Amino acid sequence: MVLSTRVTIQWLPEEADELTSTMVLSTPRDLFTDVRVFKDHYPYKKSSTVEPIEEVFQFVSIGWEEEIKGTNKLRFHTSVNLQEIVKSGRTGKPLEECQAEPDIGAFWPIEGTEDRKETGAMENPATGKVTEYVEVWRSLNPEETAPNEEVREGHWKGDEREVRVRVFDTDSNGFSGRIVRLGNWVQGVLFETGAEYPLSVMRSFYNETSGEWTSLIEYGEREFPNIYKEWEINQEDANGIIWKRVE
Repeated sequence: MVLSTRVTIQWLPEEADELTSTMVLSTPRDLFTDVRVFKDHYPYKKSSTVEPIEEVFQFVSIGWEEEIKGTNKLRFHTSVNLQEIVKSGRTGKPLEECQAEPDIGAFWPIEGTEDRKETGAMENPATGKVTEYVEVWRSLNPEETAPNEEVREGHWKGDEREVRVRVFDTDSNGFSGRIVRLGNWVQGVLFETGAEYPLSVMRSFYNETSGEWTSLIEYGEREFPNIYKEWEINQEDANGIIWKRVE
């Protein structure tokens, strides 16, 4: 269970950089939401027209991670994947024919820091070609980290407390999606089969001092329910989209 932010990505042999605000919320059951929004579109507020998603996001996915036993590698399975959706839209092929093999990343400690390095090969969104990459990831405390302040995983400004987790999924009536709340952070992704703008994305932060939520990403035509704001709710029908708590 961790809130991860990406520090840099390097598509070999190019230089490392970071054009996005990338945040991955991973849960104890290894479920995740992965949202990588371009910095020049962040924060992103909903407007009267929907911009092409590949101009706003480098990558968006939901899925689950699998530890490959006896190695330092993880296999990332996705049930919603931006690259597959874009490829389907461009080629006219069914989404099932555009699905890629799960990404496999090897993780290494970086000496002298608390960051981790991930290496592997995956499709570069800018070129469409499978390319070797090196990513640097930073694990953060989702109860203490704020939009303008990073607090490392395992570090506390006050007394240590339990990190709160809620996960809601939908998979009905042509919709597939997930909302993950980890501490004071929440991300949601919703895919709508056959829609002109099939993907909706949200990210929000809860300020414990003010008691208010700050919306950081509002993209797409669909609204997300507020079930993540309450800890007791386990199911909600949001305009015909049934969200159920799965963790």
